[in-house]
Amino acid sequence: MQFAVLSHPSRLQDEIKLIKWMFDQGLMEFHLRKPNWSKLDIERFIHKIPVKYRERVFTHTHPRLTGKYELGGTHFSGLHKPTIDDMRALDRKGMTVTKVEELPTVDYRIDYLLFGPVFNSIQQHTYHCRIDDQEMLGVLETHGAGRTILALGGIDAHNIERARELGFDGVVAFAALWEVHLASGIDQTKEKFLELQAICRELAHDTAAPVSDAMER
Repeated sequence: MQFAVLSHPSRLQDEIKLIKWMFDQGLMEFHLRKPNWSKLDIERFIHKIPVKYRERVFTHTHPRLTGKYELGGTHFSGLHKPTIDDMRALDRKGMTVTKVEELPTVDYRIDYLLFGPVFNSIQQHTYHCRIDDQEMLGVLETHGAGRTILALGGIDAHNIERARELGFDGVVAFAALWEVHLASGIDQTKEKFLELQAICRELAHDTAAPVSDAMER
């Protein structure tokens, strides 16, 4: 079960220190999404990440930085869609998909997807899941072949296994980490990270639950 982390959109205290620590613990995929930051701000952030870990960073803005700093890939969304030149120049490309009807239209050259919200947001005032479990199973069976799809939205310790049962290849942690960081600081955030990572590692060694079992839940 793959485990990725999506950055907080704002600048946080001890953020770089925490991200370096996450990489040290084995985090393989960090999504750098700072939508209001300039290209220079993003570059300054990348410079603070050790070179050995930059291949694990996926930028959500300024796609040309991927090649310049040998990052892991470039991520696109409704606000930042790939151009023809992007498709040709970039090796690993991903997209965020928020609606089921968008899945059949995703370009075949997109390597992975973040799909959500899969569960209701941890932040009360934000997103809510708009698709039921049985529909989700059908969607992933139909459109999941050939590319990695990670669950996004409301991910926490109690529902990671459910995401696996629904057919997702992994999960993306966001509010489960950063809400703890804002409320309690870096040490508690580290504990939460290790908890989520341990669940994903355990599930990665298990045999995937049969679809029929998931539908009965």
